[in-house]
Amino acid sequence: MPDLFDTYAPPAGRYDELLSADGTPRPAWRYLSETLEALGRDGLRQRQSELDRLLIEHGIAYKAYGKQGSRTARWSLDLLPMVIGSREWRDIEVGIAQRAELLRLILRDIYGPQTLIARGLLPAELVFGHAGYRMPCHGNELPLEHALILYAADLGRAPDGRFWVTGDRTQAPSGIGYALESRTIISRVLPSVFRECNVHPILPFMRAFRRCLVDLADGDPSGVALLTAGPANASYPEHAFLAHQLGVPLVEGADIEVVRGRAWLDRGDGRQALRAILRRMDDDFCDPLELNRQSLLGSAGLAQAERNRQLRFANPLGSSVVENPALMAFLPALCRELLGEPLRLPSVDTWWCGRPDDRAHVEANFDDMLIRSLRQGAETAPLAVATLNGERRQRLLDRLKARPMDFVAQPVRAQSAIPVLAGQQLSARPVELRSFAVSSGESFTVMAGGLARSARRSDELRMPSPLGGISKDVWIPASEPQQDAYTLPLFTPSFGARAQPLPALSVDKLIWFGRYASRVEILAGLLLETVGAVLEGNSADNDPLLSRLLQAVTWQTTLYPGFVGPIGAGNRSAPEAELLRVIADAGTPDSLLGAILATRENAESLRDLLSEGLWRQVNRLTNDIGAPQTLVEALPMLDVCHVRSLAIAGDLARSLHEGPARAFVAFGFGIESVLGQARLIRSLLCCEQPLQVQVSTVMLELVGSAGSSGLADNDDGARGLLFTLLFDAANPRSIRRQLLQLQERLRELPAGSSETGSGEHRLAALDSRFAALDSESLAAGLGAGGELDQQMAQLDSELRAVAEAVEQRAAAHRRRPAAQLVQTA
Repeated sequence: MPDLFDTYAPPAGRYDELLSADGTPRPAWRYLSETLEALGRDGLRQRQSELDRLLIEHGIAYKAYGKQGSRTARWSLDLLPMVIGSREWRDIEVGIAQRAELLRLILRDIYGPQTLIARGLLPAELVFGHAGYRMPCHGNELPLEHALILYAADLGRAPDGRFWVTGDRTQAPSGIGYALESRTIISRVLPSVFRECNVHPILPFMRAFRRCLVDLADGDPSGVALLTAGPANASYPEHAFLAHQLGVPLVEGADIEVVRGRAWLDRGDGRQALRAILRRMDDDFCDPLELNRQSLLGSAGLAQAERNRQLRFANPLGSSVVENPALMAFLPALCRELLGEPLRLPSVDTWWCGRPDDRAHVEANFDDMLIRSLRQGAETAPLAVATLNGERRQRLLDRLKARPMDFVAQPVRAQSAIPVLAGQQLSARPVELRSFAVSSGESFTVMAGGLARSARRSDELRMPSPLGGISKDVWIPASEPQQDAYTLPLFTPSFGARAQPLPALSVDKLIWFGRYASRVEILAGLLLETVGAVLEGNSADNDPLLSRLLQAVTWQTTLYPGFVGPIGAGNRSAPEAELLRVIADAGTPDSLLGAILATRENAESLRDLLSEGLWRQVNRLTNDIGAPQTLVEALPMLDVCHVRSLAIAGDLARSLHEGPARAFVAFGFGIESVLGQARLIRSLLCCEQPLQVQVSTVMLELVGSAGSSGLADNDDGARGLLFTLLFDAANPRSIRRQLLQLQERLRELPAGSSETGSGEHRLAALDSRFAALDSESLAAGLGAGGELDQQMAQLDSELRAVAEAVEQRAAAHRRRPAAQLVQTA
């Protein structure tokens, strides 16, 4: 193979996904390899740059935890997909569906009649000794179609090319959201290649998935929710993306309350009955009452609600027991017993040390084994004996001999190799595939493809989790064009359906998302104007306008002393260092960067409610600002940030559907807009120096009212300016107009979100007082402490009280959220 593939060297002893034994591309890869070769190194580099840009824009990340604490790590996606031929995939698909059906029968028997244990087909100590067995779930005999809803199989290849299962995932299988993301991005970066390969779509699987969840809720889509461990969870962004694509609310344990054996979703306006939960949380964290009293993440009583048949889980509580890797050694016999047919998709060789023959084999080949403890759970990482020093090796062997039934062994697997684009070269790396199946009544629907994960090094013994390593899209080429190949699996409420339930925990986030978005817009515009004035060579000592702008920056950020008072006089003379701190100090939410990060943090928590366009705008805003060393570097950043913030403000109005989410965001945005404008008026206009035309122009620019008619129609500059800023009904940014809009926003909030005698009453009283004012009397008292200053101070106080009343009323319907780190499979 020419040029691009010259440096690709498949490792000996492994099956190579790309090349056959004679060095030519395998049939499924032939078209893709020819196309990649035609693109050349420059074309691949351009597409890799586009892929990296989309990853940043989509904000696909996860939280990685280590000894130094947590950090946000960007998800890695390779440009080259994993390609599997249609005929080969057909056998895999049948094998995955059969395996899911088999595990469903085993799971139902373990928590039901336990006939497999009674007949000796399944050792009791293997079941009851596994960390995934949950005694409170015994006797919860679910209908067969509900006994296992979602299944994921980790697949690798033997050196001879046969696929085998290296792990069964039945508790809360992760990776579907990342599979959707990878398909979305790769199909955009390689559109013509994707189209010509006729890749099987994943939309049919997502339709079946959505339909299954609605059926679990007895046909009521509003009774479905996705349960997450919260923003501290490593894969929380995937949870939010998946909830958004499925059209179900993303909830935390603190959002759910169990009353008299029924589960309810706490909303800002009351409660919504929950009938089905897609959980992305391990079994024991779901219910601190019966499963794990140390859990801070679930909700007490969920296990009882499931037993009462008032709530159904996908997957049922206790389902991690069949993730037991030792179970793989018994599946061939169980498949013949329960299904009357051979196991179509074999497991990797597995030895359970509770059987004497298996234990003898493991001890004889100890250095070639991966050892896993069943007492510590199926998710525990296996130990490669060959990597242990003499003392640790002997200690592990002694533990195995003392309690052999607690250990299972598998060989060190030599996974197949796949090309990964490393720079401009192709490098062979081990790869593993995770595919998914969802219950469709008596059978299972299997995703056409899945998520492949390749290691970062060619010599890694263990494959990374779905969060680690390098992810790959999985293509199953067809012989004819595919319908819906490009369709995003986004499900919207049907016509006439009720609004999606809004968890109470989201109310604060929605309000503060709006507030921080507005704060960024105001602060970016003010800093842009101020930095521009500084770079023009002006000095605050002899330029009253610049002096006012600098002081206005401190008023907006409250980063005192800043540029105000005697201590701030030195900063006004040499403002660069303080301005750079105000722009890029990530340690405080009062700086521009801090407000941007707070906007993104709230948006990340609300990703299931926000449109993809709005999410990308927020993500772009986060990436636009860096760590400028000079104001010259900062100026173009501020310009871009200001434009982005205006775009977000526009998207907030256009992309959010009418309903509680939009009402809360609009309320928060409106509150902060008026507060910011009041601070600008006090800092720029309420001072002893005479009003200047430049101040008037800058003020109108900052509040977006340039070109308003009020100033032109009035001979008195101060009076006309104040009329425009405060009272002009034709000006959408006048304070009076915004107060009226805030009253409308309050009326749009769900019933019970605000108290009539608090929020609306205060706004109405504030508006009445404003209506009694006139611009002439205010213009006569422009100095510090004058009537205008007093009115703006009172406006500030009243609006904060209104915002607090709304937040407190919503808080009455929620419990305090908890943060706890959870490892997910």
